[in-house]
Amino acid sequence: MIFRSIDWLQGDPAYVFFPGITIFALVLAFNLFGDALRDALDPKSSR
Repeated sequence: MIFRSIDWLQGDPAYVFFPGITIFALVLAFNLFGDALRDALDPKSSR
């Protein structure tokens, strides 16, 4: 989706901005979920 929107970047930057923010939010959510899962399942960790 981001690659296909490069041609439209000059006219409307939202075509790149919103899919990029969505991908960023998904990666951040999975990262936070993984950290929480590790903390819940490994009580001996130093965190």
